[in-house]
Amino acid sequence: MGIATSNALRRLFACSLALLPPGIAMAWQQAQPARPAASAATIDNARQQAAQFQQSVRAQQTRDQLRKTQAEQQLHQNAAIALRRPDAAGTAVPDQTEQAEQARNALYRARQQDLVDKYQDAVAPPVRARPRTQPAPAHSGG
Repeated sequence: MGIATSNALRRLFACSLALLPPGIAMAWQQAQPARPAASAATIDNARQQAAQFQQSVRAQQTRDQLRKTQAEQQLHQNAAIALRRPDAAGTAVPDQTEQAEQARNALYRARQQDLVDKYQDAVAPPVRARPRTQPAPAHSGG
């Protein structure tokens, strides 16, 4: 072999080494399986799951708020009972305190009713029915 042939082989070898990484990368990409696109049913299912999750979160938040206000009301009632008892001097709570307690109880009942309404809306929100297309009825040719 001559020097010219040796140089040509070196150049050919260098070019093949330079083209090897892109060739490997292309072959690897072609070997990867194609991922299927999400179907409409999968998207609808995901939306329904997200809506159910949000609904359960709202219901849990409302239940927590209901429990909190019930505990607060219990504390107020215990304080009012303690105030109604005569103290060591034998004096009872004036009528003004009792009226304030009645107003607080009315406010409590209104808040509780509001929370119950919110809970019911969160648990069973109004149904928005989608119109479904019905197949046309088959007519008999009689």
